Amino acid sequence: VVDEPYAFAGLALRHMPPRQQAGLRGPTHALAGHLHPVVSIASRHDRVRLPCFLVQDDCLVLPAFGDFTGGWPVDPAGAATVFPTDGERVYQLPRTSDATMRRR
Repeated sequence: VVDEPYAFAGLALRHMPPRQQAGLRGPTHALAGHLHPVVSIASRHDRVRLPCFLVQDDCLVLPAFGDFTGGWPVDPAGAATVFPTDGERVYQLPRTSDATMRRR
């Protein structure tokens, strides 16, 4: 058990993403969890809900892969960059309504 943020390799490791990075001492880039981001990708005939990495400002929020973690829906059209994963590959989702993913 450590106090937050825990500085490691130039990152501020946190349980919850910070609301404002300006108040942090030490590293300004954060790596966080807690939210369990998920993204829904739909076409006319199908829809899939995937865990995703979420990059917003100077913070990377990690997905959770357990069955009991729920999920915090994110909007790929927002200010964040969304990287869905199927557990084997990570994709970058364009910030448009286009459901096409690029392999990363």
